[in-house]
Amino acid sequence: MPEKDLKKAKFIEPVTYTFKTIEKIQETIKRNFQEATIFTLLKDKATFGKYTNQQIELPDNENIAFYKIEEMRIFDPTKELYIWRQNDTLKGRLREDLPETGTKDIEYIISDLVLWGTRAKTEKPGWTTLKEDRGIEYTVPFPVKRVDEKHPLCLTIHTYIGYINDIQASYIDSRFVGFTEGGE
Repeated sequence: MPEKDLKKAKFIEPVTYTFKTIEKIQETIKRNFQEATIFTLLKDKATFGKYTNQQIELPDNENIAFYKIEEMRIFDPTKELYIWRQNDTLKGRLREDLPETGTKDIEYIISDLVLWGTRAKTEKPGWTTLKEDRGIEYTVPFPVKRVDEKHPLCLTIHTYIGYINDIQASYIDSRFVGFTEGGE
């Protein structure tokens, strides 16, 4: 698991977007990512997926309908495109950590969000279906080696800190980074 101390990163100012079609979202993903993990919160469900070979791939090979998207996170270890619904359009921001070429410093905290699932089954190479006794079941684009109550799958998150008047610290943004396997 990653260290949980306060970290510093170099970054560039986040870029913002307005999307009116799924095609514009796909163009922006293509411009910014070679491969990435996707989390999509739709009006009727939440699903993980991946972006590879310039295609969005979901576990059931379904398509994402623009009107159903409430939130979407496309992420890799260094950047995230976060998309959210605002009335009839979708807004977005691209946050990218650039250790070598970033122009500003920012502090952040690393945390691991424990995901539901105490049993795992490989459905197809690179994909794992996690299940919980309570009936929760979902598939992630990550090859889990071991998962149980003491070894959960986690989602690593960077939470960024800003300062009001250089005094008051506050969380100003967060981004998904990737999956990690937890345990004792």
